[in-house]
Amino acid sequence: MATIDLGKIKLVNKNTWDTNTTYTADDIVQYTDNGILSTYICVVSSSQGHTPSSSGTTHASWNFLAKGIADPIPSQSGNSGKVLKTDGTNASWGVGGGMVLLASNTTTGAAVGSITIDNVFSTTYKAYKLYIQDMDFSGNAKLYWRFLDTSGSEISSNNYSWISFHPYQSSSTSTYNLHSASYSGTSFGTFTGDNNAGTAWAVHCEATIFNPMSSTKRPAVISQSISEEGDRSQMNGHNGYCQYLDTGDCRGIRLFPSSGNVNEWSYQLYGLVS
Repeated sequence: MATIDLGKIKLVNKNTWDTNTTYTADDIVQYTDNGILSTYICVVSSSQGHTPSSSGTTHASWNFLAKGIADPIPSQSGNSGKVLKTDGTNASWGVGGGMVLLASNTTTGAAVGSITIDNVFSTTYKAYKLYIQDMDFSGNAKLYWRFLDTSGSEISSNNYSWISFHPYQSSSTSTYNLHSASYSGTSFGTFTGDNNAGTAWAVHCEATIFNPMSSTKRPAVISQSISEEGDRSQMNGHNGYCQYLDTGDCRGIRLFPSSGNVNEWSYQLYGLVS
């Protein structure tokens, strides 16, 4: 009976192409050409030392079996906090719209003297939103804050000039007044004016922080908060305004009670995209 040579009846994967290997028809290899990995099939009876392709053009010994493409996503190195954008042709990293979450934390069952939110301010954003929920103290206390300088140290000098519009309600009255620090500055800012928050009720606050890393413009903070004094003896609202009196860069913020500890909290800090 005559013998019929069918040759290879299936493709043979030879893995990564090697210049010292002799390949025959229907061998397949993987090869990276100009940073693009592709799979090739040998189309001649013998090929040795023939690079499958150069600058995207195949050698006569090879055809593309599966042609790769360049990674369309640019390098992520050095682009923390940015978003991927396109001009319709090319992709690049840039500043997106809306708010970008920079830091968040939720803690229960603690007993700490302060909460540090560090290395969050940069020249990428001019304004930031800080949301604080469910902050409980170990005793009746006010919610104070201070900036951190570029080394991470707390700034406790008299550089905080603040005023707070204080609407409040008790069982007998609903009215308002003003709280303020010295016009020449004091050693902290406040989110609750001069009112203590009771231990049975949480403090909730929203603050907008402007220009903490401007170097030429002084930072400012506008805030709103709600808390209860005592155990429902008085409900306090505060619309606060704080002007920081120095132009030094501030890389973070520290939250702390006027006395005692913080037992529970949740916060989110966002960069606002201009």
